[in-house]
Amino acid sequence: MKNLSLIIVCFAVIAFGSQSYAQSKIYDSDVCDFSAEFPEEIFVNKKCVPSADGSDKEICGETVNYVKVFDNNTSLDIRISCNKIDKDTYDRFSKDEILFTFESLIRGNKDIHSYGMSYSKYMKSKRAYSLASGKAGLSPMINLLYLWVGENSFMSVDAKLIGEANKEADDMFTAITTSIKNKEPDVPSIEENTINEDNVKENKE
Repeated sequence: MKNLSLIIVCFAVIAFGSQSYAQSKIYDSDVCDFSAEFPEEIFVNKKCVPSADGSDKEICGETVNYVKVFDNNTSLDIRISCNKIDKDTYDRFSKDEILFTFESLIRGNKDIHSYGMSYSKYMKSKRAYSLASGKAGLSPMINLLYLWVGENSFMSVDAKLIGEANKEADDMFTAITTSIKNKEPDVPSIEENTINEDNVKENKE
């Protein structure tokens, strides 16, 4: 699938070298169609590299890493990655390609057990979700994963809640992950919305 290779390239953009800049509590960048709100100031890492197609275009990606440790060693570890794409790429991303890409990313992490994936099509975005559990070292972990494709960018979210139950940590985890949204008004489409039950079964085997 051609778009999977595009995603791998864009993740590589973020992984190798970047420049950092401070932003307010809200991640709101011209690189990304989406925004997220944090409880304190965040730092954003940005990297742009020449496009692989030989044109003068650049592929730009950004990451936000937010870590918070609480009194009983419970912690939050939230990573948001966002990458520029063009409208043609958005149009080529089908439901099957998004779920295939998302499943590939999930299966690459042997430390988590996914309870399946869901897919929703909005008027200006296509979204896949997965809830998983596992361990970080010896500590229990809840892992929430998003892959959202917008008309100008795609975003992945890897949100981990690690350790024993802690109400403050639970509330902050919920507040951050539910704050993520498209910056433009976006409403669900009645087409293609589904829970992928096959993947629920496969991940339980």
